[in-house]
Amino acid sequence: MSSLMHKGKFDADFLNDYGQAVVKYEREYPGDPGVAWRDTAHLDYPPTGNANDPLSSFMDALGHNPAASLDFFNVSTGQGDD
Repeated sequence: MSSLMHKGKFDADFLNDYGQAVVKYEREYPGDPGVAWRDTAHLDYPPTGNANDPLSSFMDALGHNPAASLDFFNVSTGQGDD
């Protein structure tokens, strides 16, 4: 999914669900956060030898959908729908 998120505009509900899951995984990862995504999968498409960090790609996708970005950060910071 990381490679796809660099292009297009995704549905706000999907982005919020995806973002919450990615953040939860990173916060609960028991090991070194620097290798969180390298331990469980080979996320290197297109093949470059470097893993694609899903959180970085998610942030890029939020940049294509300002409304989803506001929703995500309002919820994640406790600001609600204000």
